[in-house]
Amino acid sequence: MMLIKSLPPTGRNACSRIPLAGALALVLWLQAIAVSPADGASAPTRSLIQLSDWNATQANQGKWLLLFTMNSCGHCKHFVPVVEQLAGELQKSGSDIRVAQLPTSLAAGTSIMFGVEGYPTTVYVENGDAYVYDGPRSVAALKEFVSDAPAQSSVTSFSYVHPLSMLGSAASVYLHLALKAHDKFLELQRLYSISTPVAIGLFAIACIIAGAVLGNVLAYFTSLFASAEQTDNDADAAAEDDDDSESDSDEQNQATINEEVPATENDLKEDFTETKSQARRRKTVKE
Repeated sequence: MMLIKSLPPTGRNACSRIPLAGALALVLWLQAIAVSPADGASAPTRSLIQLSDWNATQANQGKWLLLFTMNSCGHCKHFVPVVEQLAGELQKSGSDIRVAQLPTSLAAGTSIMFGVEGYPTTVYVENGDAYVYDGPRSVAALKEFVSDAPAQSSVTSFSYVHPLSMLGSAASVYLHLALKAHDKFLELQRLYSISTPVAIGLFAIACIIAGAVLGNVLAYFTSLFASAEQTDNDADAAAEDDDDSESDSDEQNQATINEEVPATENDLKEDFTETKSQARRRKTVKE
């Protein structure tokens, strides 16, 4: 399983980030494909939440009933209204159980991570613990299951990583993008009737060009951010220097004042002594 490493911190050598920017550009392009409205997923009702590979991690906290469906599945089309009715009843009763649908068009990666082999598949998740439902497809049976799932089913164990964890979500997104890229690749291959090696070559060239263009754009903005950060640092350093200069000036002024005060006191004493002597002389002259 591939792990996506985090981008390095902002620095002055922005050009070294062009390969990473190219990979990021490809991921963003595939993400735009993955969430396009062409998938034909039905809009969720207010009580039935719709989750995808991009936001499925929120089901890792609290109580959730997850319904994995496929758009072309006939059983799913009959079962979804039942789950919608259950979601509405739970919402009206003030239950803290939330009900969500995960169609394969939006949550293919999460379905793979959960090990879903058939549709529809219903999983109850309580604070990360998953329980697979394998009972009648009725509102009453589902309500009884979610009321005490641990007593009716065993906890599902996952071999590598929990599908709803952050790492599991990253793996789900990666799988989703890989599947979407594969589908688009086959679609283009059928549309233009080209051989597999030529299609792979054209796809690689397109990725390199898009990555280079967007990579240079990202490098340009990265250098701008680095320059702005350096300017802020220089401004802070200049402000600190000004503060130090003002502090030194205050110390010098205080020292000057301390030196002048004794001198002033001595002058007053001398003036007083001189005035006293003059008074004595005037008194002597009068006598």
